[in-house]
Amino acid sequence: MGNLPSGFDANDYQDTQFDLLPPGEYLVAIVDSERRSTSKGGEMIVLELEVLRGQHEGRKVWDRLNIVNANTQAQEIALGTLSSICRAVGVMNPVDTSELHEKSLVAVVGIRQDDRYGDSNIVKRYRAVKPQSPQQPTRPPDAKVTPPDPADKLADWRDEAARLGTDDIPF
Repeated sequence: MGNLPSGFDANDYQDTQFDLLPPGEYLVAIVDSERRSTSKGGEMIVLELEVLRGQHEGRKVWDRLNIVNANTQAQEIALGTLSSICRAVGVMNPVDTSELHEKSLVAVVGIRQDDRYGDSNIVKRYRAVKPQSPQQPTRPPDAKVTPPDPADKLADWRDEAARLGTDDIPF
């Protein structure tokens, strides 16, 4: 039995239960991580991810990587996932998981259905954020571009004078 703080009233607090995140891709950052022992003598890294943009901004999802496990396949999957995270954030030789914190990456989130414990979000994979290509100026296809006349050395000064509302050329 656990004693609650005196005077606790559930009406004084908001319900903190959330619906699951819908399956999809989310821009996230790892905001916390911890290395823990598993119940079977292995070790796992627990990652706390926070959604950075969109309708679900601020929501959290967790991932568990069994980095030391008697089942070599489970361990290889976890280390492969860790490799994907490292590649996505550009940290190839981390010494500590905190080196992966606060860096943007994309997490592909799904739902694990579980009748015993209830459905939960899972991270299916990670990838780097696609670099945004610089916006190219656009012009109508029929627009004609007239190059400046190289003989007109004062054109820039005239343009600046017109912008400033004066025709005084400083010489």
